[in-house]
Amino acid sequence: MRQKKLYLLLWTFILILGASLIVTIKLNIFAKEPETPDYIPYYKSVLLEEGDSLWSLAAEYSSSTPYTTAEYISQLRSINGLSDDTIHTGCYLTIVYYEKVQDNPD
Repeated sequence: MRQKKLYLLLWTFILILGASLIVTIKLNIFAKEPETPDYIPYYKSVLLEEGDSLWSLAAEYSSSTPYTTAEYISQLRSINGLSDDTIHTGCYLTIVYYEKVQDNPD
């Protein structure tokens, strides 16, 4: 009877140890390094001048972004709380521009 209890206790210990090992391995497999962005966003405020439009601003600033012109304009609208493409001369608009992350030589 005592030998059965020891045998059962040993198998319980082995089962718990094995389950812990499997969980640890799974967590390590699925753990990912946090991805660093390829571009860092910077924001600045620009005074709108006669003739400015979201499209002209996008043409000027979107070349440094990882987005298409349409995606960039959508982002500008979102940042500035615009419901459409209408902007007004003399107002300020927050512009986002990006700089590519430089690799650090270690």
